[in-house]
Amino acid sequence: MGLLLCGALFLATLVVLPLIFLKVLFVLVLVPFKIAGALVKAAFGLVAGLTGLAFGLAVAVVAVVAIPLLALLIPLLPFLVIGGVIWLVVQGGRGPVVPVP
Repeated sequence: MGLLLCGALFLATLVVLPLIFLKVLFVLVLVPFKIAGALVKAAFGLVAGLTGLAFGLAVAVVAVVAIPLLALLIPLLPFLVIGGVIWLVVQGGRGPVVPVP
């Protein structure tokens, strides 16, 4: 019985040890790629974050400038419409722009 157990352990060792060796080799080969991938991911994340921050600040600046400007110009729109109508009437009274032969 002991010889059978030793034989089974020997055969199991012949199967398991190469698998462990291959797994360790596989991990050691892939570790540099995992490190490089993490560095590239961190770099892209940093660039994306800074880009998002820059665009966010740009939108905030445009909003700070545009909102008061629109608040100032919206009440002046009726005067713009009246001026446009007067301009069209004056232009229409001058006659055709292209001379008629």
